[in-house]
Amino acid sequence: MDNILLIFLNDLQRIDEFNKIINEFDRREYKMYLYDNIRSEDFDFSQLPDIVEYYKKQHNNVNKIVILSNLRDLTFAWYRCYNSIVDDFVYFIDEEGNNYFDINDRHFDFYYNLYEFNYVEKETIEGKIYLNKEDEKVLPIYYEQKYFDFFSEIDLFNKIEKKSLNKKYTYSGFEYCFNSNKGDRWENIEIGKINKRIVFFKGQSQYDVLRVGTDYRAKFYKQLGFEVYILDLLEPNVVSKINTDIINKKCDFIYSSNCIGIDIKLSDGRNLYDTLDIPFLGTLGDHPVNQLSRIINSPQKTLFTCIDEENIEYFKKYFPSKKIILSNCSGYPAANYAEKKFNEREIDVLFAGSLIDPVEIKKSWDKLDEKFRLIINYLSDLAIKEKFLINIDDEISKFLLKHNIINDDFGCRALIHSQVERYVRVYKRYELVKKIGESDLNIVCLGNVEEYNKLNKSGKLIIKSKVDYKSLLEMMNNSKMVLNITGHLYNGVTERVLSAMINGAVAVTEKDRFTNKYFKDGENIILYDLDTVIDKIKYYQKNINELEKIALNGQREAMNKYDYRISICTFIRHMKSL
Repeated sequence: MDNILLIFLNDLQRIDEFNKIINEFDRREYKMYLYDNIRSEDFDFSQLPDIVEYYKKQHNNVNKIVILSNLRDLTFAWYRCYNSIVDDFVYFIDEEGNNYFDINDRHFDFYYNLYEFNYVEKETIEGKIYLNKEDEKVLPIYYEQKYFDFFSEIDLFNKIEKKSLNKKYTYSGFEYCFNSNKGDRWENIEIGKINKRIVFFKGQSQYDVLRVGTDYRAKFYKQLGFEVYILDLLEPNVVSKINTDIINKKCDFIYSSNCIGIDIKLSDGRNLYDTLDIPFLGTLGDHPVNQLSRIINSPQKTLFTCIDEENIEYFKKYFPSKKIILSNCSGYPAANYAEKKFNEREIDVLFAGSLIDPVEIKKSWDKLDEKFRLIINYLSDLAIKEKFLINIDDEISKFLLKHNIINDDFGCRALIHSQVERYVRVYKRYELVKKIGESDLNIVCLGNVEEYNKLNKSGKLIIKSKVDYKSLLEMMNNSKMVLNITGHLYNGVTERVLSAMINGAVAVTEKDRFTNKYFKDGENIILYDLDTVIDKIKYYQKNINELEKIALNGQREAMNKYDYRISICTFIRHMKSL
């Protein structure tokens, strides 16, 4: 009797480890068939019964049919809706969590509930999903051990005789039918809302970016079926609302951008969330050094997220007991996002950001101790001299060691770090505006008008007062190019770059570690250094067709990998491990 292995892959990365699994099937003489580059736009997952039937007809006598895939959501969804036509499912946990379902699909909320096993206890499930390694974060929200095992435990010869079963799911007023092509026996499963309540904190943020981002996230979680409540810490009667909506109501976890509200204490000094045993998800939008107090005073069950790989090492060094994960920065579409012809976008080049003369930053250091000024000046000059931003914390250690300076004061290191980081960001932005202000480019600049006017030597810059974040997104949606700097990140990308791309503009940004590795200059992004930025902008203004191709490619790349909804789909599973 023949055994069949059907392989469904997309962007396989751990090739050697995957081949070891393939060798196990090969040793047992499985007939193997590969479907590669599986994507929702060109592969219909409901074809599985036809695929299975096709390959069964190619063999006279079939014993087992096994599916192997590195697509988590597809494997878990198939395990439920087509459970009776496949004997075993193997999910290969790859370097990155590859997924199949399109987050923009109008039925994504159903697929999410399906592959996260919501209401799975209501249906007939036989057999298991076998994993190549232990990794809690890949397990579904509603995990039960009986559905999973390790690949080492799979029986590649003997099979469970499954009864033919078609399935019909009812969710949010829709019916989803999955015909297994085996008999007329149907099982009806009604999937209700997800029985989890999330409280989002909102507070002060520059340009309202964190507040708007919180609204976007809360709305999406609600669409997925979670109960959601937003607590605005800037509104009156906050204490009363904390009592009503956190202390006296079920709360599965708190979600807070930049860890706002993480250090709320009771009158006796105890941390509110430790007392209530509520997990806290705190996202860090900039370096941890800027949120030290919140990190130090965080509750025991806290999960931090960061957008820069260097931040992970920083936590390991200074906060080894704290839990942090990397979650690449995300972008947001304009609330009134509109598809439009590229040549009809009214703004050629857009740049936004407050402008400060770096000389003023250096003047502020005069109040510091002389040795601090020495270190900050040295590291600031070093950071500017280097092509990519230095690892500031490592350089502080090197400097102290070289000059035999003994200083174990964590606060002093943090002060030095934050000042260097701020100066580099301010310096790069100032030098960029000075450069474009001397050119003959008509660039729309949003910020403090008086400072911009000082650098507008050509008189060509179109300078406007800063706008709120929602308005900025709308302007991106009406721009051909969005100019940007990434001066404060060691190995990460800013929201500004990704939001520009998602809104259909071309991101024109610095060449750095992250953009050089994950994007392609001239294909889905435009990368510059200070010597090339003017010429590059002028070139693409004259070659609008090339620019439009970059915009389309960039938008596709950003929406597939950096849409704000993608990362937050995984946070729920991470919170289970706290």
